[in-house]
Amino acid sequence: MDKIFLKPFKRYRSLWIYRTEIQSNIDKIETGSIVKVYEAAVNKFIGMGYINPKSIIAVRLLSFREENIDENFLKRRILKSLKYREEFLGLKDTYRLIFSE
Repeated sequence: MDKIFLKPFKRYRSLWIYRTEIQSNIDKIETGSIVKVYEAAVNKFIGMGYINPKSIIAVRLLSFREENIDENFLKRRILKSLKYREEFLGLKDTYRLIFSE
């Protein structure tokens, strides 16, 4: 799994990481690959996400924890979203289950 390192000015807790915020060379990383993101100066783990080296928004974070991003990860997230909408919002018939972020 590839690691990328951010410049020191990166704002945390954002789901988007812009190409200009990345210190590492990302041009050879395959689009759609899962990457681990770190703050370069202190080697601090920021999160994990998928990368598109050709996009202005180069990384879209999926998790702020180190975890396996696979089919089970997506299934858990979708089921959690479904449960939230049905139990807490009372939505049963029509709603958007998945947003882009």
